[in-house]
Amino acid sequence: MLRVDERKRFSSPVPVNSRSDLEKISTAPRLEAGPAVPLIARDSFVAETATKIDQLQASMRLLARDMDRLSSKVAELEHGANQDQR
Repeated sequence: MLRVDERKRFSSPVPVNSRSDLEKISTAPRLEAGPAVPLIARDSFVAETATKIDQLQASMRLLARDMDRLSSKVAELEHGANQDQR
C-alpha cells in the first residue's frame, strides 16, 4: 500500500538532465510500431478471465452497498416497532 503521508529520501540524488540532453531526446527519430502479434489462446483466456473477475468484483461492491442500505432500513423498522410496543 502506498502511503502519501510518509516521506522517503532517495539514497542517491535524482539526476538532473541538461537542456541539450532533453533536446537530443526530443529530436531523436522515433521507432515505428511493429506489426501486431496475434494473441495465443491462453492470452485471450487470461484477458477474458480478468474481465470477468473485474465484473464480479464490481457486482460484489454493489451488493455490499445494497446490503448496507437494507440493514440500516431493517434497523430503523426494528427501532420503530420497539417504540410502538412501549
